[in-house]
Amino acid sequence: MLLAGEVDATTLLGLFAQTDMMLRWMAEERLAHGHQPFGSLLRAVLADQRKADWCRRWGAIIEWSHRKALYDASVTSFEASGRAGPDEPWRQRDVTDDQADLIETLCTLLGKPIPTLVDRGAAYEWIKEHGGNPTYWAPPPHPDSWSD
Repeated sequence: MLLAGEVDATTLLGLFAQTDMMLRWMAEERLAHGHQPFGSLLRAVLADQRKADWCRRWGAIIEWSHRKALYDASVTSFEASGRAGPDEPWRQRDVTDDQADLIETLCTLLGKPIPTLVDRGAAYEWIKEHGGNPTYWAPPPHPDSWSD
């Protein structure tokens, strides 16, 4: 692998998404240190922690946007399928651990007491009424424009 164990995928995604900066930084490395393989140029660029952090923030925005679209499609598809109806058998089962964790997170963020919910249906409705998964409320902040 190109940079196995050295650079995370989010940082690389951000670097590749910011093509102008990537090419500029790689050209600067090439001019400063001569011919190098592509991976060495990337490694040299991202050895600068400020550049790596900036790229990681861009990568996080792209990843969030992708996951948000998948989340929205999943929720919309589930609700449109008719399986969210009030008489569906899943609603009577115990609240899932994931639902309980999400409810606790929402209560913390919203300053509300943790409700007593007896089944998945009630938990589903409570989560929906309180904004759904807060991970998707807002994208990560955009980094400032790069300045040397």
